[in-house]
Amino acid sequence: MFLFRYIRKKLRKRGFNQSELIARGIGESLGKKVVADAMARIVNTDSQTRRSRYQRWENVEGIFKVNKPGMFENSHILLVDDVVTTGSTIESCASEILKIEGTTVSFVALAIARYN
Repeated sequence: MFLFRYIRKKLRKRGFNQSELIARGIGESLGKKVVADAMARIVNTDSQTRRSRYQRWENVEGIFKVNKPGMFENSHILLVDDVVTTGSTIESCASEILKIEGTTVSFVALAIARYN
């Protein structure tokens, strides 16, 4: 099963979710199910753009929840994102998933942004 960051505000602005498109391509290639609404952002936060590494980590701590956690028990989850900068967002997502019994988490991103 695949999960990816699902941010409604950005979705409304762009009209598409590039992480979802990447996940669907990977899922199709591997014959795996993609769950588009598996994670929910329960707190809207400001942009991470001008934040330090520590501020980014603080900004995303506890802002995600897993919808229907029973669906993911004893599963290996692949988180898919478009770009990773510091990894704080993906860490926040993964920590929520790992609260579910028997889960393991892997992660893939299309690009890594350089962070100064």
